[in-house]
Amino acid sequence: MKISFPTQDSALPEGQYAATLTGVSAVQQGKQSHKPYIALTFTITKDGYEGTRRIRNYSLQPQSVWALRQTFVNLGGTPPAPEEEVDVNAMLEEVIGNRCVLTLEQREWQGAMRDNIKAVDAAEGFQF
Repeated sequence: MKISFPTQDSALPEGQYAATLTGVSAVQQGKQSHKPYIALTFTITKDGYEGTRRIRNYSLQPQSVWALRQTFVNLGGTPPAPEEEVDVNAMLEEVIGNRCVLTLEQREWQGAMRDNIKAVDAAEGFQF
């Protein structure tokens, strides 16, 4: 069987993909927003795209941290109590290597089709 591995710049077909959280990095100042965010790197684990990585950024602004919290829970982490101050890097280290399901959608960006991680869901019930 022959397959090709898309680059980060190639859009994958829309749909759901088995993946693993393989990296976490904190960015102190975004290029456009100038606000801090966390970048999570996911590696697809099957369906002909094994080893392909996709990144989803999560704002650390108070009105946006709910999305990071939900992803953390979907990755099998124990959610922090409301208003509890946590070390985000330590929190995410707990779930590195955990499986999940990525839902990808396509969108046009700067004249090219790109895929975008629409959702990161728990792995329960998904065929790995």
